[in-house]
Amino acid sequence: MPLQVIRMAATLAPHGALGGALVDAAILGFYFMLRGGEYLRTSTLSSHPIRLCQVQFKTHTGPALWAWQAPLPSLLECSYGSITFVTQKNGHKGAAILHHVSGDPLLCPVRALQRRVQHLRSNGAPSDTPLLATLDSSSWVLPTSTQLTTLLRSAVSHLPNLSYLPSDVSPRSLRSGGAMALLQAGEDKMVIQMVGRW
Repeated sequence: MPLQVIRMAATLAPHGALGGALVDAAILGFYFMLRGGEYLRTSTLSSHPIRLCQVQFKTHTGPALWAWQAPLPSLLECSYGSITFVTQKNGHKGAAILHHVSGDPLLCPVRALQRRVQHLRSNGAPSDTPLLATLDSSSWVLPTSTQLTTLLRSAVSHLPNLSYLPSDVSPRSLRSGGAMALLQAGEDKMVIQMVGRW
């Protein structure tokens, strides 16, 4: 899945907190090569969504700052963002994946993390709140895999020059798309395996 699909999804996403969460879900799913149960509400029992307390930020020379407790203005100035994976399919606990800002104000893993943290913190979310959750009335609600699939398929239908159909796309496409982007950029296969946690 090319990044142009995610950019198109951003233009088609519904306004408001849910739309923002879905766009950030697509960005984080692509760059961090996430499995559906790591960031979306799915129907499987293996769902362990990433939480606010698993996110850190840092500057080039400064110490790591936990997203749930460091001053928000300091977090928003950082150029690195990471997620620590506490539960993984491969059995390795505590692995952290770090990204640098991409230079694109929208399609950037660090800026997407910052937007999610800002949303959670400004709404008083506790540290164990799922990263992609949005506040609905008085409870936190996680976007579903079906909602993200619908948005991605709509984006593909608006891009007629792609070599696949909307029905070929799901959140899983983001994971494989991120891996393919690294491969096409000439990244070592072992690095791709490490980032994707295979």
